[in-house]
Amino acid sequence: MGAPDYPDASAVARAYLSIAPERLVWGSDWPHVTEQNHPPSDSALRALLDQWTQSAVHTQQVLVTNPARLYGWAL
Repeated sequence: MGAPDYPDASAVARAYLSIAPERLVWGSDWPHVTEQNHPPSDSALRALLDQWTQSAVHTQQVLVTNPARLYGWAL
């Protein structure tokens, strides 16, 4: 069975990325304690993020630059 593509969430994520990629951060419910019987694949979720961002620049923003700015981390 393949990983779910979360079509509703994907549409929202793509819309947000098209409007304000500098305002997004990645979040997940890892370690997925609420989904013990059918936990999502972390690698599939990460691949899904790449599908949403469609660029290394946006991925860097979402995973590194934006959280650093939000939480006041020095880069």
